[in-house]
Amino acid sequence: DTSVNGVEIKANDILCLLDGEIVCAEGSLDGAVLKLVEKMYHDEASLLTLYYGNEITEESANAMAEAIENAYSDLDIEVYQGGQPLYYYLISLE
Repeated sequence: DTSVNGVEIKANDILCLLDGEIVCAEGSLDGAVLKLVEKMYHDEASLLTLYYGNEITEESANAMAEAIENAYSDLDIEVYQGGQPLYYYLISLE
């Protein structure tokens, strides 16, 4: 357990990076993604693109996109298989 940039991190937490900085740490992947989107979101955003990695199934990625859409109904959401080996998701918000 530690603290980085004011973010409390516990063993096995999922870390969220925004512009190279740890901005949140959550106990579940879904919780981490939703918290990261919350930190990224701004009023001018209209499109969120979710690239899922090798460890994520298409079904799981689509369920994650649906959860984001439920929280942010004003966003259009696209889901793509990114194939990244290290990160569960890469997220772009425009």
